[in-house]
Amino acid sequence: MQATTEKPPTALDVMKYNPISIQADADLHEAAGFLIDRGFSAAPVINAEGHAIGVLSTTDLLRHERARHPPEAREHFYETASLDSFADNSAEPKPERGEIARVRDVMSRTVYAVNVMTPLSDVVEIMLQKKVHRVFVTDTGGTLVGVITTFDLLKRLAPES
Repeated sequence: MQATTEKPPTALDVMKYNPISIQADADLHEAAGFLIDRGFSAAPVINAEGHAIGVLSTTDLLRHERARHPPEAREHFYETASLDSFADNSAEPKPERGEIARVRDVMSRTVYAVNVMTPLSDVVEIMLQKKVHRVFVTDTGGTLVGVITTFDLLKRLAPES
C-alpha cells in the first residue's frame, strides 16, 4: 500500500484571481456606481502599492449617507435619494476641510487576508470565527492577488453534476 503524497488544498487552489478592487482615493459616487454596476455587496480597497487596506461595502455607503442627514430629514432623503447624492458635490454638508468624501473616509479598515499558501482549512476557520463572507488572498509581498468567498467554498464541496 502506497501512501498518498497529495498536499492539502491551499488558498491558491480555490481563490478567484485578480479581484476587482477600489482605490482608496476614489470618490464615493464612483465607488457606489462601481458596486451597483457590478452587483457587488463589497470590494477590497487598495493603496497605490496594491495592498489591501480596507473593504468598502454597500452598508458602509448607507451608514455614511445616513450620518450626513439629521434624523428629521432622513425619511425625505430615503424617498428622494439617487446615486448622485453620493457625489457630495451639492450644498450638502461635506467631510472636514470641504473635500469630496472618499472611499478611505468610510471604508471598514479591517481586512481579513491570508497568504496564497494558507491551508484551506485555516481559511474556513477564519471565515467561521470572524463571521465574514470573503477572505482576501495576498502574495508573499502583501499584494492583493485573489479572493475566496463562502460561495467559492460551497462550490468546492458540492458534488459535480
